[in-house]
Amino acid sequence: MKKINKTSISIFVSILLITLLGIFLRILPSYSYSIWGVDYGIYYALTTAFVNLGLIFHPLPSIWGSSGYGNFPMFYWTMIFIHDITNLSVNLLLLKVPPIFAGLTIPIIYFIGKKLTNSYVIGIISALFLAINPMEVFETSMVGLLVFGHLFLLLSILFFIYSRDNKYFYLPLILSSFSLILSHHLSTYMYIISIFGIIYLTRLIKGNYNNYKYELIYFLAFTAATFSYWLIMVPSMYSFIEQGFLGIIPWYGVIAIFYIIILFLLYIVGFLEKYVKKISHINIEIKNSYSFLLTLLLVFSIFILLITIGIKGIRIQPIGIIYSIPFIITIGFIGVGINKIKNYGEGEIILFGWISLLSFSLIYSTITWNGVLIPYRYLEYLFEPFSIFGGIGVYEIYRSFSIKKIGEERYYYLPPDIGAKGSLISGEIRSAPPIYFSNQYKKRVLVKVEKGDFKVFFAIFLIVIVMVSLVTAYPFINQVSEVSQNYVTPVMMSGIIWIEKNGNKNYSVATDAVDGLYLEALGFNSTFEYTYYLWNSSSWKDAIYELEGLNGTYPRVGYVLINSNMYNNGVYGYQLSTHPSYDPPIYMSNSSFNKFFKEPFQVAYYNSTADKSQWVYVFIVNWTFIESSR
Repeated sequence: MKKINKTSISIFVSILLITLLGIFLRILPSYSYSIWGVDYGIYYALTTAFVNLGLIFHPLPSIWGSSGYGNFPMFYWTMIFIHDITNLSVNLLLLKVPPIFAGLTIPIIYFIGKKLTNSYVIGIISALFLAINPMEVFETSMVGLLVFGHLFLLLSILFFIYSRDNKYFYLPLILSSFSLILSHHLSTYMYIISIFGIIYLTRLIKGNYNNYKYELIYFLAFTAATFSYWLIMVPSMYSFIEQGFLGIIPWYGVIAIFYIIILFLLYIVGFLEKYVKKISHINIEIKNSYSFLLTLLLVFSIFILLITIGIKGIRIQPIGIIYSIPFIITIGFIGVGINKIKNYGEGEIILFGWISLLSFSLIYSTITWNGVLIPYRYLEYLFEPFSIFGGIGVYEIYRSFSIKKIGEERYYYLPPDIGAKGSLISGEIRSAPPIYFSNQYKKRVLVKVEKGDFKVFFAIFLIVIVMVSLVTAYPFINQVSEVSQNYVTPVMMSGIIWIEKNGNKNYSVATDAVDGLYLEALGFNSTFEYTYYLWNSSSWKDAIYELEGLNGTYPRVGYVLINSNMYNNGVYGYQLSTHPSYDPPIYMSNSSFNKFFKEPFQVAYYNSTADKSQWVYVFIVNWTFIESSR
């Protein structure tokens, strides 16, 4: 009993430390930036409204883009609850709270991994991989509905798996499923296809299993509840549903096609069953080293493609390969786990079912690039089950070092007068661990190296990978997705504060998306979606149409806010709602930037760090000069 208690304590401490590590990585940007996340301004406006108005279940229109931002209340309920208890400011809530809830996905992955593999060691490694995965860290470090989407998605999958052994888990499953619907539409979609993949693959391999009818009823009820909530409570979901088919098919047609596909797959399940069972009995043995190297080769090929060609504006700088090395190595372990999953019974069915339809949907989205199911967004959902594959891969490699029956024979040179710890048998010295000496000594002895020595090296290697991942997580993501579009430092924030205190809200502010959305939350109009020539033309006259408001699209531009991010990394936001995932920034040349230091622009505010690495300018537009120049 004492041994069990000690083991339980060790497991608890391990998961606690890994969870704290994951939270630390996710909350880290909040200590450097005043704004973190391009949509920060939207959530600031909506959270402020929910908190100030005391709203419980009342959808609010977004200040920009999809009205769906204010129609999924789970995020705002949490903010209201914590605000009422702590009286923290909205800014502090948005920066600190989401990363903490994102970290709660880590122990959930532990329980899923342990349940599927019956190994707490694999569960712990799976949790560690999720904690340090750079894509998971980056996406869930920012304020957003997706934080609670990921949380309730994984919680629902956990309860779904447990419900197969105990039907009492259907109650928490229903509660977490409904919470998921109220949290995030994209996560709900990912959950729908994940759960159906699990149900369908289980049916194909195990036949008409005990829970099959219950799970189908749950699945159909959940999808009906999802579509009902979307169509009744979230007006923007009509276009979200239609855009999945590039707007060619109306929303009701898309829903009809969805159920037709589901019913068709259920109808042909008996026909497919016999073929799947034959395939499932095929056993292809691949060495751990081969599956690891093949996976690395595949991933490196994708990275080279992104470096040389790019995909839809997503391009990686060559230095990105260096930052990505620990990430790529962890993917190598995923490859080993996929190869070895056949040893884990129903865990194989559930994990392959989980990723199967996600993978098919990813391929479809990559081909169509429909704008709502953005390909790279699948990765953050795929890396959740992949972390369990990675845990299996590490465990299987480590275990393989323990089960070798005989040692490896290797020859080493020992000095003539130095003995080795061991016994001398027939002129040979057998010793472990191995002893390494210079080749100048000519006495040759046979030393048997037990594989346990390599277990130590492998453990050290894993620790190094984890430590390097902590350092490279954000630099790696910066090579894939320009991080500068997501943050505002305190120095840059001072420009926004100046406009808030001194600006006239009858005029618009020209700036980038992350600054503009926050200014809109403060009641100003911003032009980030529409201004193009203002940033890259050398004369204000070339941008006069944009300055005047594009024929009433927005009020006249009265202020221009430019910071060091915009100057060095480009201005993000142009046509943001049309191409949210891959429109490149607009770069300013020296001449296009210098025009702001001449009429009709006047410097109203400037601030910078001591080393000038971060700075912000606020310019006032002199409309008297413009009118006199016509």
